[in-house]
Amino acid sequence: KPTLLLGLVCFLFFSGCLGFVADEEIQTNLNVDVNERRLDIETIYEQGERISSSTATFELDFSKSTSDVSIQTFGIETDDGRTMSVNANEQQVIALDYEHHGMYTVTAFAVDSSGTRITETIVLIVEQIVSWTEDDTGSPQSLFFDAKPGNDGTSPSYFTLNSTIS
Repeated sequence: KPTLLLGLVCFLFFSGCLGFVADEEIQTNLNVDVNERRLDIETIYEQGERISSSTATFELDFSKSTSDVSIQTFGIETDDGRTMSVNANEQQVIALDYEHHGMYTVTAFAVDSSGTRITETIVLIVEQIVSWTEDDTGSPQSLFFDAKPGNDGTSPSYFTLNSTIS
């Protein structure tokens, strides 16, 4: 009887302790640093020909994210339809390129080993600069450009056109 009683007391004690552990909430914190929130892209035309066009590259750094359990995946979803994810044990930075101006909404996310997904919304702005140069002309060419944002969303704060005709 003493062994049975001792076993019953141990069972109740440990089951109560395990219940408390199971009831604890797992804390996962998503912390995303972005190298810049606003970048410029520039398209250069000379004598009516497009010479170059740059790309805006945002780097989203997830390395300061923490969790009581291991984080399995970091990722992003963009409002222009792209989704990227990386193995959190191998990579903590995601590079995101934009070729068109606009105000973009990006949803950054982390998924931990318990399957919990947490998100953070980030707004990135890509401004457009167009530089146009024509020399030795009496009748400059027309420059046609699409001022519509790349994601068909909200326009950024400015669109700069530098035109030099001589």
